Amino acid sequence: MKRLFLYCIFLIVIVFAGIEVVNHPGYVVFYIRHFEITIRLWTFVIVLLLLLILLNIIWRVCYALFSQHGRLQVWYHQRSINKSHSKTGEGLLALTQGNWSKAENLLIKNVRSSHMPLINYLAAACAAQQQGKQKQSEKYLRYAYKKAPKEEIAIGLTQAQLQLYTKQFEQALATLKHLRQLSPKHEYVLLLLKRIYQHFNDWNSLIELLPKLQKHKVIDHQEQRDLLIQCYSEKLKAKKLDLGELKKIWSDMPNKLHQEPGILTIYAQQLLCHNQDDETVDLIYNYTKKNWDEKLIRLFDRAQHSNSEKHFKQAEQLLKQHGHSPLLLLVAGKLAARCKLWGIAKEMLQESISKKPSAQAYAQLGLVEQQLGDKEQACVAYQTGAVLMEQR
Repeated sequence: MKRLFLYCIFLIVIVFAGIEVVNHPGYVVFYIRHFEITIRLWTFVIVLLLLLILLNIIWRVCYALFSQHGRLQVWYHQRSINKSHSKTGEGLLALTQGNWSKAENLLIKNVRSSHMPLINYLAAACAAQQQGKQKQSEKYLRYAYKKAPKEEIAIGLTQAQLQLYTKQFEQALATLKHLRQLSPKHEYVLLLLKRIYQHFNDWNSLIELLPKLQKHKVIDHQEQRDLLIQCYSEKLKAKKLDLGELKKIWSDMPNKLHQEPGILTIYAQQLLCHNQDDETVDLIYNYTKKNWDEKLIRLFDRAQHSNSEKHFKQAEQLLKQHGHSPLLLLVAGKLAARCKLWGIAKEMLQESISKKPSAQAYAQLGLVEQQLGDKEQACVAYQTGAVLMEQR
């Protein structure tokens, strides 16, 4: 109903306008130099209106094509993005193939139109570093940070890896420590820190890091245990440790590691170097009562306990647990000889030889036979031992 009313009004206006045009046509006159152009007023108005409509149509078409969001601009922008993606893909492929120069050129050439310029700059930094262009690599990393300051972890990790590649270990350590402050739980940061602490033999820092490595599942329980053994083993092996420092390392160590034969062996060796023979003997005896370890038995033999009888009795107790061992029989025989128990020493040495002949056992038997006054058997023992020595 409303539309019909409007149409009626429009027709009435048209009719009255037509009548007015017929009764009062009017003219518009244009003078151009010596020419005169006369046009009916209403014809001029209609032409003018048509011209305005045409200009409006032309303006709308141009706007649709050439404005910022126009079709032509959208097409051109999309074409640039597609081209950039293609070049970035080619650059990354060249990087994986080891074509460093080509990779760098492709990655940087279209970085401005790249949807993710951070990827271009980081990959270009790696390519430049591989060519020995360290300053250029650092420049790309700075550009990366300007483009994506929120991605400091990704940029820092790339920087740390490049520093490790060029053996800039101190700079890499500083970078990784900073990254750890930004992201204490980041797994790869923790893993790289582990590697660099191992490189610097910084066992104290690595020991402090180990619980976090396991907590965040960078390493499993077995690897943590192995690394813990390595750390304390290396600490115990350190040169110029005084006795106080040595014992402090041992006391600070988790109790479960006191039963690790490798660590126990290193500690016993260090105790012997500090003339702590009595403590060494007791330490080894307490462990080997339940656990057999040949290296520790050799150290048990090497130590000179201030109480020879106690030392020998400990060896006898060990024989009850490990009497099948020719090495332990040899050690017990030597300790018996040290206590001047010549008969017992001879029996033990002979039993050791029966299980496994050795030059050392024959040499010791020769000494015992000599003490027993049997020079002939002593000579036989010495000669047999010498033959075994030559055969080795």
